[in-house]
Amino acid sequence: MDNGLQETLKKLDIIKRHKAQVQNACELLGQRLIERGEVEFGIRLITLGYEHDLSKFDQFERKYLIVDDKEEDNKTNLRLAIEKHQSCNRHHIEYWGDFSSMPRIFVAELVCDLYSRSAEFGTNLRDYIKEKMLPRYDISTNGKGYKTLKEFVDLLLDKPFSSV
Repeated sequence: MDNGLQETLKKLDIIKRHKAQVQNACELLGQRLIERGEVEFGIRLITLGYEHDLSKFDQFERKYLIVDDKEEDNKTNLRLAIEKHQSCNRHHIEYWGDFSSMPRIFVAELVCDLYSRSAEFGTNLRDYIKEKMLPRYDISTNGKGYKTLKEFVDLLLDKPFSSV
């Protein structure tokens, strides 16, 4: 098998694994929302899990979103691929311009996406939100959007075991 084909298969595997993790998170959060009475909202979130990040299969995104080398040409294409991806996927804050403009359903999908990314990188979801996301997007912990974000995180994550 030639290197180009191996690289394509590797990238497809990365995309499929990410999509599967987000889909599982959307199903879990959706189920928990349905159980508390938000039936249509939960079903919509589950549906979004199946549609999540379809643009990553696009040739440009597939080629440049997942890169191993840091050559200057690839940095430019990576930036362009990220901008393209964010501009056509409604679970990204950049799609809306700011966090406060995001509809609740896409905040829920964003939480599922962040959950997947934190698992992929071996980081803690709550820490990532507190240390990276809130300052990056200037999100106040007193705002309505943060309360919605926290609501979905709390509902998605299992409670930790209590220590004896």
